[in-house]
Amino acid sequence: MMRLIISLLLAKIFIFSQSKFDKKNNFSNLDKFSLFPVYEVVDPESLKVVCYAEIPFNSIQFVKQNNNFVGIYQISLGIKNLDGINLNHSIKTDTINISDYNDTKSYIKNRKHFLKHKVAKGKRYIAYAELLDLETRKKGYKEKELDFKKIDKKFKIVNANWFLNLPGEWGFGPGLIPNKGFKVNQIGENVTLGVSAYLMREKKYQMKIYKLIDKKDSLVTSVNGNSSLGYLNEYIILKKNYFSDINNKFKIELLQENKIDKYFITFSTSKYMNPSFIKNQELALEQMRRYLLNNEERSLLKKASKKEKEALFAKFWKDRDPTIETSSNELMDEFFFRINYANENFDSWQSGWETDRGKIYILFGPPDNIYRSQSFNTMRTIHRWDYLKIKKQFIFVDENGFGDFKLNSPTFGSNF
Repeated sequence: MMRLIISLLLAKIFIFSQSKFDKKNNFSNLDKFSLFPVYEVVDPESLKVVCYAEIPFNSIQFVKQNNNFVGIYQISLGIKNLDGINLNHSIKTDTINISDYNDTKSYIKNRKHFLKHKVAKGKRYIAYAELLDLETRKKGYKEKELDFKKIDKKFKIVNANWFLNLPGEWGFGPGLIPNKGFKVNQIGENVTLGVSAYLMREKKYQMKIYKLIDKKDSLVTSVNGNSSLGYLNEYIILKKNYFSDINNKFKIELLQENKIDKYFITFSTSKYMNPSFIKNQELALEQMRRYLLNNEERSLLKKASKKEKEALFAKFWKDRDPTIETSSNELMDEFFFRINYANENFDSWQSGWETDRGKIYILFGPPDNIYRSQSFNTMRTIHRWDYLKIKKQFIFVDENGFGDFKLNSPTFGSNF
């Protein structure tokens, strides 16, 4: 009965949240921000590197101020050589001011920052970022090596990137931001392919873009020009009909005089099918049936063939997409993130998503506070999870010390 009540609650009040636990616990999302550098040629001897830091809201500690929640952080972005000497460095303090408590726990909503710098080809560099939470004074750090030693030829495709549309200036022209390589659930009317290459000066060139279909090359478009600068940065707009497959593979072919260079790149979509973090769709559907689907949807799923289940998977998530105008389904991402987290942290005699702690985590996200106690005379351990926003407490008891926590008091001091 409790499972049914909780499942119905999830369908109605599913909370978009992912947060670090409080300071009493060892869990922290401060290092969950991402750093990804993107580069292109800017002259025959140099490249432009744009380093992006993406900071999920759940990385930051928020403090309530009047009716809002405020998080303040400092982000440092930089590029250094292998000797550790800074070539460029920026520090920015930013404030996130939001009115919805649930947004403070979101790992989907984020802030983005970037740093541009010009470097010489033929060398190696390190891009780095440090995130400082100004409330807790805790830090997270990431770095990535950039190896340009092999970029020393006068005729070569240096790099190719997919760009999505996002209002603002992101280092590559108005409204263009690089896709980090994640699967995209939805795309707009087009996707931009950016190609950067070194060329022989004052020579005509031709660039062809092919889509690979059943191991055959299908020409999408071609570009002709004269390499007066000795390099090119070409931004090619491709209509959305070229991205109808889950994995859309493309070949870029650059021709100049009697030379040819090739570059292969893939654009992956989920189309509400298996995102990269779902390894078993049958299991994913069972998890959805347990926690998310209504009775009518469960009935459809029970009667469906394997092929029909694939279509139902897509339909269920399309019906639940809270932001159909964006390139991601935040509810789907959050749901399976919680499933994976439960499997990694709450497994015992069952998979984590089937345990009592896993169930509560999947339904309500991470608690605001966790309190632990243990009996001196027995192996009995008690965990209490507090959810301040919904005014609920859940008590889990491990009677034998083997990590098999059972839900003892689901609504301590409160009623559903």
